[in-house]
Amino acid sequence: KYIIFLVVVPLACGMSFTLPTMLSIVSNSGDPADLAKRLAAIAAVSDLCKAAGPLVFGSLYGDLPAELVGLPFLAAALLLFGAAALTTRLAVAVADENAERDAALLLLRYADDPDNMNRA
Repeated sequence: KYIIFLVVVPLACGMSFTLPTMLSIVSNSGDPADLAKRLAAIAAVSDLCKAAGPLVFGSLYGDLPAELVGLPFLAAALLLFGAAALTTRLAVAVADENAERDAALLLLRYADDPDNMNRA
């Protein structure tokens, strides 16, 4: 009965990562006149799943044994921690990339006139 948690939780996390990509692919394919219909269909299915999820898992949560009641909260905390770590790592990588780009632009800017570098 509780095996559904092991199947659906990774699936839901995967959908969170793939939905923006799927929307991008759908918006760039097909007839531009039908774009609103395609995006509305995706939004409708997504909203239906977001409404059904709490109903299904809320009823399952009520049936959990007392020793497993904290498990969904622990899983959510681990997912949030992972997202925070990933975001921090990405922010540092972007900052490093921007610093390297800025340094390269400065070198290109002052390559022809090194005396101009001292005045800047």
